[in-house]
Amino acid sequence: MSDRQDVQGPNLPGHDPDSQGSKVRREHIPAVIDGTVAEALPNSMFAVRLRDGHKVLAHISEPMRMRYIRLVPGDTVTVEISPYNLTRGRIVSKQR
Repeated sequence: MSDRQDVQGPNLPGHDPDSQGSKVRREHIPAVIDGTVAEALPNSMFAVRLRDGHKVLAHISEPMRMRYIRLVPGDTVTVEISPYNLTRGRIVSKQR
């Protein structure tokens, strides 16, 4: 065995998992916002007016599509918006 002091591992002193050299994967969490369906478009797409006044183009999530949940203009929905494109979203639930 060598007496190297620069080796760092998860069980060795001096290991910091939050340091710049760590390989921690950061997830980009979508923003979840409530809105109202403004218009039904072809191919399960909807124009959704958010509560803050912005308008996004959103599609129905797969679990909603599998359960045959139908949306009409005027329905209140919850939309997930990606941090990469703030004009596109996914409708994840319908409010009652």
